[in-house]
Amino acid sequence: MSNIRYSIIIPHYNTPDLLLRCLESIPEQDDIQVIVVDDNSPYADKYKLQYPRLYRKNVQICLTKQGRGAGYARNIGLQYATGKWVLFADADDFYVKDFIKLLDENYDCDADIVYFNVKSVMSDDISKLASRNNAKDKLFEDYTKTRDSSLFRCLYCEPWGKMVKHELIKNNHIKFDETRVDNDHYFSVVSGCLANDIKVVNKPLYVVTLRTGSLSFDFANDIDKLLTRLYVETRVQLFERKHGYNIKPMPIRGLMVLLLKKDLKIFIRYLLKIKREGISVIELLIQMFNPKYMK
Repeated sequence: MSNIRYSIIIPHYNTPDLLLRCLESIPEQDDIQVIVVDDNSPYADKYKLQYPRLYRKNVQICLTKQGRGAGYARNIGLQYATGKWVLFADADDFYVKDFIKLLDENYDCDADIVYFNVKSVMSDDISKLASRNNAKDKLFEDYTKTRDSSLFRCLYCEPWGKMVKHELIKNNHIKFDETRVDNDHYFSVVSGCLANDIKVVNKPLYVVTLRTGSLSFDFANDIDKLLTRLYVETRVQLFERKHGYNIKPMPIRGLMVLLLKKDLKIFIRYLLKIKREGISVIELLIQMFNPKYMK
């Protein structure tokens, strides 16, 4: 029987110095399994010589040759995970000091997912605060007022900052999308909606960094990224509604408006595609032009 309590999965591509910073925020304990999946970084086969501190006794580094993105890397990591709880981190982020104490305080809880708050700093100067956690702060504020668990189940769309029961992932065969962008959204919402119970802890577990040159969120200038995000968002909302959640129509409307402005032919082809998959085009169009969401 495994003595691993926590499995931490970290996808990585070509930022070994930042990866080292991330790993050094994680204690070198026998009950913590750290799985780094390197997604075909240049010179990754030389890391052992150049970055020996990456190779600690509780760190398993998997080198892939496919270069298929973070979603693919996380799925590879899940194949090796053995802990009761699974956590995810990005290689350019890191954990707060003594975060394991926070995990241990919630280790035996009945929840399938425990959601924590996060901090946000600039990656090149971690003394400078950044604004990437503003949405999380608002989420915790709204939850304090409403105690509505769907806020976290549906709107905490990143895999980091939480711990997920490994059993929930395995029993429901939950996997990450292997798209170039938005590959974590579907996984996060599906696991949230399928969790029998969740727990919300308004204490920071994780530090999200803002870094020049990281994956851009400016998807409006790239039609392929826009289509990917729109398709993922449509699947997410379809899944939410199937399981009784319907709290965020706005993102689809905004994405569809962008697509309509960019290319009418692609917009029509997209509607036909989702219609073939059983998604209500009429419902989406009503949502798109609903005055309630036009503000």
